[in-house]
Amino acid sequence: MSKYNQKSKILFVEIRQIFSLFFVPFYKSDVRLTTKLSLVQSTEDNKYYIKSQEDLYQLNEVVKFFWPGGATVIWVWQMLATFLCIVGALMLAPVTWMFQRHSNKVNGVSKHL
Repeated sequence: MSKYNQKSKILFVEIRQIFSLFFVPFYKSDVRLTTKLSLVQSTEDNKYYIKSQEDLYQLNEVVKFFWPGGATVIWVWQMLATFLCIVGALMLAPVTWMFQRHSNKVNGVSKHL
């Protein structure tokens, strides 16, 4: 998948590459990244050429470079953090509701939630 911004002449391209560590035999990881290409259009042949390239990796993809199996640990950590955020939001919802009601009374807002 790719997205091109005609105005800024920037192209975003999703790339997959197979990465292997030379000092770890038989280790290969499938890494996904987004590449940002800044383009410039030539006046001579009207073609677009790459002016600069920036590779954008997510944290769970970067871990694959140096920690075999680390992406799974990162995924578990992200799921745990998500679960704790949901539990915290549910447990503290009455507190938020109470502060919102108090704020509405102080500011004279007559909306009923």
